[in-house]
Amino acid sequence: MAVTLALMAAERDRRILSATFFASQVDFTYSGDLKVFVDEEQVGALERRMAERGYLEAKEMANTFNMLRSNDLIWPYVINNYFKGKAPLPFDLLYWNSDATRMPAANHSFYLRNCYLNNTLANGKMALGGHPLDLKSIKVPIYNLATREDHIAPAKSVLFGSTFFGGPVTFVLAGSGHIAGVVNPPQLANTSSGPAASRATPTSSNGSPRPNSTPAPGGRTGSLGSRRTTRAK
Repeated sequence: MAVTLALMAAERDRRILSATFFASQVDFTYSGDLKVFVDEEQVGALERRMAERGYLEAKEMANTFNMLRSNDLIWPYVINNYFKGKAPLPFDLLYWNSDATRMPAANHSFYLRNCYLNNTLANGKMALGGHPLDLKSIKVPIYNLATREDHIAPAKSVLFGSTFFGGPVTFVLAGSGHIAGVVNPPQLANTSSGPAASRATPTSSNGSPRPNSTPAPGGRTGSLGSRRTTRAK
């Protein structure tokens, strides 16, 4: 979506008037644990496997995400289902999670190299259709939601990415992780009116966004200094 909006801005296409991002990154400086699987050697090996079929098998991507949280997503099933013979407990979100999709090789390679490896979109070095892409050219209002325990798109990374857009951004931090957090109530909301004045992002010791001590209007604590902040009831 960010790439599309930047391309539309370059082409002066104004059909989209606002956009919503759920647990999404546009800058990959703080992209978290997935970087363990992304370096030149590993991406090259993955590209060679994808070249054999033209796509990345859905199971391979699912296994990557599972390995990031093996204590939650692998070993409980080995113990409870394999060793103890128990049936998995019904959990509606797992039906969404199991609906995996094959990734076209060209698409996945472009994404890994331009985002995780080289961060070209945020650095203004990505080009499509002969147009250099600039996130600051995106002036439409952005609603940007992050989730506090997200291990795929860390909240710190999503928050930092909010500073690259050129228009008003509403940043919302919800509880839980990458999937459940999208339907959980917000814990903190922040709206900036225009390009971010600073790239400095206060964080807690675990890397997640934290409020600082600057009071916002109404006596509440601001998440980014003097920007207006509201908390969900």
